Amino acid sequence: MRQLSLPIVLAVAACGGSSSPKQQPDAGTTGHPADAPQQQADAPVQHQPDAPPDSPAQAACLVASSLGTITPIAPAIDEDADPPTYLSYRDNLNADALPDALAVLLYHGYGVFTDTDIGPMTVQLTGAEASFDTCGACIVVSADVDPDTGPAATYMPTGGTLTITQTSPHFAATLTNVTLVHVDIDPDTLATTANADGCSTTIDSLTFDLQAAPDTGSGSGSGSGSGSGSGNGPVRHGLRVHKLTKRTR
Repeated sequence: MRQLSLPIVLAVAACGGSSSPKQQPDAGTTGHPADAPQQQADAPVQHQPDAPPDSPAQAACLVASSLGTITPIAPAIDEDADPPTYLSYRDNLNADALPDALAVLLYHGYGVFTDTDIGPMTVQLTGAEASFDTCGACIVVSADVDPDTGPAATYMPTGGTLTITQTSPHFAATLTNVTLVHVDIDPDTLATTANADGCSTTIDSLTFDLQAAPDTGSGSGSGSGSGSGSGNGPVRHGLRVHKLTKRTR
């Protein structure tokens, strides 16, 4: 996590006086003899315009303005079936106590996958893909993720490309020239709106290729029966990193 701080402007005051006995004429005089001084009119006072309000680049944003080329740290892949109706890639972006995180979430029945199965394609991250309630290929950057309360801020795309080259048995894809803005996501409707702080970030590129494993949500139990549990992994059809769930259609 990187925080941009407001710049500190140092005002430099000019000090009067001189150690030399030879003085320059006062501003506004011509330097003629004292018996015939010629005084010019006082110069008009120049007023500096008011400083503009802080721009988004100067605001205290929780994600760096550029994430550059991302190198995976400890990524994980999750899918619900083969072929999948939900497929995700997720990874932390740093090793902070409250890390930033990136998720690539693919949902059948939404956005580019409304009428087609999840599979290889090139996706422009605009329109329906820029809002969590409508995206089929959802790119989510989460800031300062608390495992109990979720992220302090969420970012979603305004542009860029996701190129999906494989979805089974590996999930392989590349993000290129992605621009994202800080958004607010309604926890009930998932409607997504840009936050007023104007914070933004960019991803130059990310490439990953990992084997996908179906998330059955089941585990072995003691005795003769079997048990089930969610453990500490991703929430089915969603991610703990943004505390949102979105059901496949």
